[in-house]
Amino acid sequence: MSHSQPQSSPGPAHVLIACSDFRIGGHSTHTLNFGRALRRRGCRVGAIVPEPFGELYGDFAESLDYVCVLRRGLESRSRYIRRLVQRIAALSPDVIINNMVPPVQAAMPFLPPQLRRVSVVHNVTEYEVALGLANGAWLDWVVSVSNNIGAYVERENRDGVPMATIPVGIEPPAAGRKQAEARTPLRLIYVGRLEPQKNLAGLMRVLTRLHEAATPFSMSIVGGGAELNSLRSQAAACAFGGQIQFLGVQPQRQVARLLDEHDFLVMTSHYEGTPHVVLEAMAHGLVVLASRLPGATDMIINDKVDGFLCDRNKPEEYVSILRDFVAQPAEFGPVSQAARQTAMTRYGSDTFAAQYESLFERANGKRPAPLANAPKVEVLPELRPHFPGLLLQGKHRAADLWRRIARGTRPMGASY
Repeated sequence: MSHSQPQSSPGPAHVLIACSDFRIGGHSTHTLNFGRALRRRGCRVGAIVPEPFGELYGDFAESLDYVCVLRRGLESRSRYIRRLVQRIAALSPDVIINNMVPPVQAAMPFLPPQLRRVSVVHNVTEYEVALGLANGAWLDWVVSVSNNIGAYVERENRDGVPMATIPVGIEPPAAGRKQAEARTPLRLIYVGRLEPQKNLAGLMRVLTRLHEAATPFSMSIVGGGAELNSLRSQAAACAFGGQIQFLGVQPQRQVARLLDEHDFLVMTSHYEGTPHVVLEAMAHGLVVLASRLPGATDMIINDKVDGFLCDRNKPEEYVSILRDFVAQPAEFGPVSQAARQTAMTRYGSDTFAAQYESLFERANGKRPAPLANAPKVEVLPELRPHFPGLLLQGKHRAADLWRRIARGTRPMGASY
């Protein structure tokens, strides 16, 4: 299914970005921010998305030249990849950037020879690195979004795919914060998926120590995920549960508004690539307290100058910093302004869009000839586990049916 068919528009290049769905997360933010920046540079930019779920469909439709939704349905892998190759060829982009979409990675050997191909790896996990490097002989570049990811990818890059490291980029906030002092109670916020990677137990330990130290605070938790119910239960059972509010998954504009209403972002993750939320919080003038993650957060934050790096296993480090701001609230202003300066001068999406354009120009096309689009398209064994199974596909169709019965239609971008 396709929505918003591409219209003709001038530009030096036509870039197609693949993203799994419209859910809030790093892949969608990367698609939107670089899509906007590339359009400002004169490119025509579209997105190809296998599933229409998520809160950001409106942002995609507004920010890009077109959005093509191509669902797999209950087709075999081979049939779907064949149809995907046909649709990409019909859209006729000059460049395709794949944000970890397994069918697109599987389609790389069958795409037209003139099409330049970039695979982006967003996280330092075996799953994402294996997916990003799959079909490496047919890739022009594999891009890592942080140095620690790049080191991992380099170790696994057996096909010798050209590599680059280009951090995620951010869009400038509408207005700049000019806040001289930290406010009490401390206004803390967490934004992100509620998953084991994020070490939410560590976050709760920080809040517990703050409460034990009689430090007044409020905590807003923005996001959803597997650990939401557990986290809610923990909050309800603790003495300071009334100081925590769960705001659920929020669209980008609402997250921006919420960042402006808070002063400190607290992040206790076990691992990250280049976390968008840290950059966005800094751009909004928040003081960030983040896990010290070599090759990731320590590449962004200049400790004690434009933010703070903490040991995620030592909640007392977070608490000590926050208590210092209560004792000396005027220390907030200089750190806040330094954070904004770092985010906007080093991580603006326009800067990194230019780096992507340089990759497009340097793609030399030294790839094997495209494989014949035979009646059966083989999927590499390492790619097969990444494909959604029939159970998930059936769940999606059941949700579609329920939506149509209940409402008469299923709006694009609905969350399931």
